[in-house]
Amino acid sequence: IEFNNKKVAHTNSQGLADTMNGAFGFVNSRVLLAYSATLANPSRLGSASLNFIQRNVSTERKPTESYDVQSGRMSMLKKFESFLEPKHFAQAHQTAAGVLKALPHKNELTKNNVLVGYGGGKDSTYAVAYLRLVQLLIFKERGTTFNLRIITGPHLGTGKETLENIMNVYSTLEIGLDPLTDPLIRDGTTVKKFSKDNKISEHIVKEERDNVLMAAHLGLDARRRYCDRCNNDLVSTIKKGITYRGKYGDEEVSHVIVTGDSQVEQKAYYKWFVEAALSLGMSREELNKANGYYGKMSLAVAYVNKKREELTHGSAQEIVHEKFPEDSIFFSIYDDTAYDAGSHRKLLDAVGYKFGESFNFTESDCHAPKLMALHRGYLAETFDQPYESGVKEYTDYIFPLMKRKEIPEDLIELQKQRYKDDEAIRNERKKAEAYALESYNFTPENLKCIEYTPFVDKCRNLERFLQREYPHLISKITEIRQLLSNEVPQSEYPELTSQLEKISGLNIKLLQHCFSSKVMKRRGTSLGNVFDLLAEGDIHQGTINSKLNATGEEKQIVIEGR
Repeated sequence: IEFNNKKVAHTNSQGLADTMNGAFGFVNSRVLLAYSATLANPSRLGSASLNFIQRNVSTERKPTESYDVQSGRMSMLKKFESFLEPKHFAQAHQTAAGVLKALPHKNELTKNNVLVGYGGGKDSTYAVAYLRLVQLLIFKERGTTFNLRIITGPHLGTGKETLENIMNVYSTLEIGLDPLTDPLIRDGTTVKKFSKDNKISEHIVKEERDNVLMAAHLGLDARRRYCDRCNNDLVSTIKKGITYRGKYGDEEVSHVIVTGDSQVEQKAYYKWFVEAALSLGMSREELNKANGYYGKMSLAVAYVNKKREELTHGSAQEIVHEKFPEDSIFFSIYDDTAYDAGSHRKLLDAVGYKFGESFNFTESDCHAPKLMALHRGYLAETFDQPYESGVKEYTDYIFPLMKRKEIPEDLIELQKQRYKDDEAIRNERKKAEAYALESYNFTPENLKCIEYTPFVDKCRNLERFLQREYPHLISKITEIRQLLSNEVPQSEYPELTSQLEKISGLNIKLLQHCFSSKVMKRRGTSLGNVFDLLAEGDIHQGTINSKLNATGEEKQIVIEGR
């Protein structure tokens, strides 16, 4: 066989397999063997099998001669020594011992997959770099090591700067070049090789967009608009990473899942998700259908999300029960190393991590917090107060939260400079509106509309909304109510239907669901629904004095945000 300009000739398949594993260890040798046998005697396989093999034999992965494993890994270790202190190496050696103990294939380390989720933020960047160091330390000691599998699940708040940060990190750490590194990206139900040019599928864009708009139209605040769906997607991304079996479906699942949470935090999340699901009506019997720690937590999260969608959309897809590997172990690196960004700032700088436009308030990889401030400004305008006053309420709450979350002072100062005066706030408004339009397809018209909640609760706030923003539609209030109550078909008012969809950003079906729904905004009393459970114990909320109300009097309110 001639492959990548190398000639390989053997009289028996075992000798050929050994040579292939040595020269092309990154290639599925069994497929190549089957392919070579088929070329010699095509009749040995049916046409369907032959087509499958010919379709899947590919040279798209880089040959190993482009990366010398021994010298490449040792050189990478030297780089780590240049930007990490001895104490970090001591911590990594401790983590390596723990990982080795957790791996099931102790005599064949390359068969083990260690998975880490990577959102592109400062903490997950450190986790990826730290795991790469652990992988290399094991290689130095054993002459072999585990496969490092990294999965990213981008969402609409993930800006291009975040994806560029990920690529910078991968390039610096030679992830994707080393054959025992596997950078992946999830798009819906699909897992594929990571690319910074990956586009989120249109149907997922629509789902996320409608999710934010519906939560807002129903009167819910910042966290419930953006973060709940994202948290659910994070669990789904890890779930896909755990069960991923490689491009050809013949690789091992992930055996160790590394998280940025301590063991105590993991148990707390598990308890919270499971208790929330049980409070909302899931039976113990249904919960026990799931296997393992992550199986049960994943099922609980799916159930909570189902209840959420039933409220925001009127219906939700049925939950699919999936089996998870019983022996998958969750492992926290922060049991051995420091959590706060300041402790590993030098490493972040060394791997090419930049705090750019994707760094917004407490989040280093997401634009949603910038949009949360934008919403607050729009809310101020609905009460005839300056946009800037609403944003200042938000920043007065968020900067102390950044401090409590141990974000370094220079990074807090960077955010303060962006909102230092009215002119700076107006400049950030332009950037936020541009991002909202580009990523979510939210127009300023859509964003202003949701702060009035005009269509919910049988159009309770519709008249005020139209008087202030669309006085030419005041005469159409009766027709609007008829249309949204489904008393008349939309075919009777096609132009009005089109206008309402353009103003709100929602299709007529979702507007009709708003009409029949109650306002869900929390006002210090429990509504007994999923949103109260989601807000329970949420550290990303606080109490402030606000004048953003109909009377303009200062009142104490609960504000959310990141």
